[in-house]
Amino acid sequence: MNLFGDMEEEATMMGRRTSTVKIDGKDIELRECPECHREVIGLIREFRDGKVIRTFCHRCDEDPNSTAATVTRKLHEHAIAGTLDQYPLAERIADLNGEKVSKSN
Repeated sequence: MNLFGDMEEEATMMGRRTSTVKIDGKDIELRECPECHREVIGLIREFRDGKVIRTFCHRCDEDPNSTAATVTRKLHEHAIAGTLDQYPLAERIADLNGEKVSKSN
């Protein structure tokens, strides 16, 4: 059963099945979180001494209100809803910096 609407399953390396979602006519493959095994648009990588020590999704972040979790959660929600254009780059950068964005009408 497909939880994300109009997505099709496609085989990937290692025999795993992942889903894709269409964004602006392009198929975007979802990634599997190595911690919770949910399919998400993006993963967060934690670095220490120049090396990746942990890879996880916004749902596995110890602080769900961290800037990284906020951006990846919004990217995921907008991508799945097909509204990624409503989360512009300037707003993503502001979210990463912990700043408020004033939206002009």
